[in-house]
Amino acid sequence: MTSNEKVAVITGAGRGIGATAGVRLLQGGFTVYFTDVDLGRAQGFVDSLSEFQGRAFALQIQVTNDESVNTAIDFVGKKEGLLMAPAYAVPKMLARRGLKLQDFDFYEI
Repeated sequence: MTSNEKVAVITGAGRGIGATAGVRLLQGGFTVYFTDVDLGRAQGFVDSLSEFQGRAFALQIQVTNDESVNTAIDFVGKKEGLLMAPAYAVPKMLARRGLKLQDFDFYEI
């Protein structure tokens, strides 16, 4: 993997907005991990994305359980060769440095 590759982990992505966002990211060249508390639902959705085979994966995550989130993040990080942090940790990391999310410009994917 090169540092130019883009990887996304999306929670609640077995259906609805999460699934739609994941497809958009796939279309934009990302590798996407579709996560859901219901692994069967996430896997069923990923199986329907045959045109993105090899770049769309299903994982089970219970977002209210830190161990579940950390296990999934560690798995993706090791598989993709990335150092990763869950998005909910970002505001805390910024705050420790005296920064806020509002201090940054975000761009459309």
